[in-house]
Amino acid sequence: MIVVDDFIRDKKLLDIFSNIDNWRCLIDIANHKTFENIADIEDEHIKKLIDDVSNKFWQDYDDPGEYEYWVNVIAKDGILEWHKDKDEFLARNDKYVYPTIGAVWYGHPSISNIEGGYLEFKRKNNEIERIEPVYNRLVVFDSSKFHRVAPVIEGTRIALSFCMWEKNITAVRRRSKNIGVYGVRI
Repeated sequence: MIVVDDFIRDKKLLDIFSNIDNWRCLIDIANHKTFENIADIEDEHIKKLIDDVSNKFWQDYDDPGEYEYWVNVIAKDGILEWHKDKDEFLARNDKYVYPTIGAVWYGHPSISNIEGGYLEFKRKNNEIERIEPVYNRLVVFDSSKFHRVAPVIEGTRIALSFCMWEKNITAVRRRSKNIGVYGVRI
């Protein structure tokens, strides 16, 4: 796992993601998107962010199959239970295909006002590793391992999640709706 604070240093880009209306727009038009190529990502700001992550942390992978991103919004008393990121369509038939790597970025300043909402990882010895949601923090991790978002006690947790897949995920998953939004609309 890699944790990078102050990941985005471009003030203009941070200002764009500081506007809650831009997050609402992402949820409404790009709630859960999959792309075979970063160049195919419609939103220029998401494209820049994922390209930065890809160049810094995914450069060891010669030929990624696809990139996927979604917005998670979890309100007070909300939780995202223990899970592994996977191709959900194939998992229905007990076939498990996992992303190569995953990441979460806390890009809206309101994250500083929440209580709880930690990104938690279950270790082999059942110990829990906890990562606090901090504004402009990027967490890169193996999303094929059990992880969750602990209960949000106060506020609303807004995060952008993304995965890189070495194999293309199923077309059915690409057409799925609203699987990346938890809790409430913002």
